[in-house]
Amino acid sequence: LAARARFTLDAVRAAERARHGDVPHLHALYEKYLAEFDDPSLPGYDEAAARLGELAGRMKEAFKAGVGADPEALEGVDSREGEKIARSLERMLGSRDVEERRRAARLLGATNSGAGAFALCKALRDDDPEVARLAADALVGIGGTRVAYNLVKLYRDRKAEEALLALDVLRRAAGKGDVDARALASDIGRFVLAKDDAVATAAMDALSSLGRAGGAGLVEALATNDVEKKKRLIWAIAEIGYARGTKDVASYLVQGDGERLETPRQAAIDALKKMGLPTVPHLIDLLASRRHRLWSALVLRDITGQRLGANDAREWRRWWEENRPQEPGPESR
Repeated sequence: LAARARFTLDAVRAAERARHGDVPHLHALYEKYLAEFDDPSLPGYDEAAARLGELAGRMKEAFKAGVGADPEALEGVDSREGEKIARSLERMLGSRDVEERRRAARLLGATNSGAGAFALCKALRDDDPEVARLAADALVGIGGTRVAYNLVKLYRDRKAEEALLALDVLRRAAGKGDVDARALASDIGRFVLAKDDAVATAAMDALSSLGRAGGAGLVEALATNDVEKKKRLIWAIAEIGYARGTKDVASYLVQGDGERLETPRQAAIDALKKMGLPTVPHLIDLLASRRHRLWSALVLRDITGQRLGANDAREWRRWWEENRPQEPGPESR
């Protein structure tokens, strides 16, 4: 078997020299090789896993650059061979031998495949700190929404120490680029909903550090029932200038009394005024709502300096068409 493995790997290397630019084809060859010779003790296994991961990384980056989306979110992204490789290494990750577990975590990370994300997420709480560290690094390298989904599922409601570890993985993965940040923002936002305030605060800070790419996560977290947390989120949305969150922020411009209405409403007023003109068309839309029109008109007047009323939606639209910025950026549309 070892002799066949060496012979086959030599053939794959020869194919790579002949077609070095055909990344998908070469990725498929290495994947097929590792699925056929799935014993990690065979010679060349580590080298092949590393090469597979490098090729996977190149395809991921090309997809991000060309499509602007997370390749790990694609349905059916894993081949049958890729799943087989992951299952083999997952069994190794469950070994009682700590060195075996360390090697398995390294290899799962080396393949750069989300197929092993769940097992790596569980390994974050391995008894051996080195296994946990290797699993965290592997998850950061793989990144994507499958990693994020499993981290939220397994850790958001666990004790703070574990939740913060999972959140740190998400923060590091989101920091790899704009596509990564946008893909993971909503999952980081779910950690803002954690019961532990230290976890929630750390998640909010992580989203704010991503700039506008973190906006979707801040909006996601507005689902909280904590009034003070809601207030901080609304202001954070304004601080990063996430105009796409205008509708969500403006939804708190409702009539009524009591802290649960008044606190987020005042926060929304302050935030919308800070974001300024990009919020105007969304506020005009809210003039159609009986619950929102009075406060929406007030904010519109403060932003624009116009004296139009809450029942003057047609005049507001006419004013906007005549005075809107000539070339609004994508965040203002």
